[in-house]
Amino acid sequence: MKPDCQAHVVSRLHHNRNT
Repeated sequence: MKPDCQAHVVSRLHHNRNT
């Protein structure tokens, strides 16, 4: 798993939680 992929998932999760 590349760090870029993780960053994208984390960013999406963070946004989802913030929504």
